[in-house]
Amino acid sequence: MDWKTVKKIDAHVHLLPAETLEWIDGVWKQADPTVYLELMKKYHVEKALLVPINEGQPTIGTAAGQISGLAVW
Repeated sequence: MDWKTVKKIDAHVHLLPAETLEWIDGVWKQADPTVYLELMKKYHVEKALLVPINEGQPTIGTAAGQISGLAVW
């Protein structure tokens, strides 16, 4: 079985607002919703649990402020 073709659920995803993506580098660039949707298609991820980046403690400042709450795509 090829794991890349098996349908999946991503149980932990952080997405960042455009204001943050303008100045951040590295793997966090994948936190762009458009980029992540392409990754979901590529790896057959059907659903994703979105989690806040602050998780109680601010770890990345954003122009829009803190991100909180959970959502399922």
